Amino acid sequence: NDLFAEGENIDALNTVAGQVNEALGTNKKYNFYVGLYYPNYTVTNFGDVDGDGVSENFTKLEDRFKAIEWYMNEFESRLAAAGYDNLSFGGYYWYNESVSTYDDKAMYDLVRGIADRIHARNTQFFWIPYFTAAGYSRWASFGFDVACYQPNYAFNADILEPRLAEAAAMMRK
Repeated sequence: NDLFAEGENIDALNTVAGQVNEALGTNKKYNFYVGLYYPNYTVTNFGDVDGDGVSENFTKLEDRFKAIEWYMNEFESRLAAAGYDNLSFGGYYWYNESVSTYDDKAMYDLVRGIADRIHARNTQFFWIPYFTAAGYSRWASFGFDVACYQPNYAFNADILEPRLAEAAAMMRK
């Protein structure tokens, strides 16, 4: 509901994009991505998203996929109904900044399965792992179309400038 609130979030972005078009004398549609939240395996009573009368239990991978698909269907339906004329939906952004099986043994299968579902919709899957995040070097194998590696230099005054060169070297690998 927040994403589609009048005058906020996507609606506000559409308004600003229209103002940019007007100022530049263009009629461009600007791409945007929306976050896809991690369906945590500890959630055992998410709610019934598929109408079968049974609440989804995220200890089951298939129920996690049901919830993700429900979210994407709901989002895309509302987006189509909103009819934003200055925006073009580019795809989904994986909100978790690491892909680790340390706690969630199904994490690799989860992310890969979500990627497959996103690609079946002809949209992109985008990720921004933090510096040395679990899985950062395997981003393509998880099905992400784009990964932007963040050096975390700007967030901590104790991190020195050489971090930027180190992060760049890791990105090149």
